[in-house]
Amino acid sequence: MCLALTVEWMRPEKNSRRLQNRGAAVAGLRDAGCEGVVIALLHAYRNPEHEKQVQAVIEAAVPGFFVCCSSDVWPTIREFERTQTAVIGAYVQPRVAHYLGALQQALTQAGVTAELKVTKSNGGVMSAERGKAECVQMICREPHQV
Repeated sequence: MCLALTVEWMRPEKNSRRLQNRGAAVAGLRDAGCEGVVIALLHAYRNPEHEKQVQAVIEAAVPGFFVCCSSDVWPTIREFERTQTAVIGAYVQPRVAHYLGALQQALTQAGVTAELKVTKSNGGVMSAERGKAECVQMICREPHQV
């Protein structure tokens, strides 16, 4: 499901009203069966502030709803690749976060005191906490290759 949002960043007073009006539409997403939202604006790699504004409106309209900004996942030029990577990351992230959290809990209950690390696709390692938030790094070597 896509929700189009037309904004004029040169006229922020108009955008505030438009974003608030869209907040009401976003509130119905959960009822429609959506589990989360990916925000991907054209030039967010350069200025993520606009994506953050949209994120704040969504989080105010639907508290606890999963929101992913493309500029957080892969802040680089090429909106198609950035959006594609954000969508894949948003799809996988809740499941990976749940799995890693359950694994951490099981290890703690088993008496394992070492910090859980997960392998990144480039061969490096990262903490499970970072893996919960940045799971795209476990999927592909460079996010744009997703």
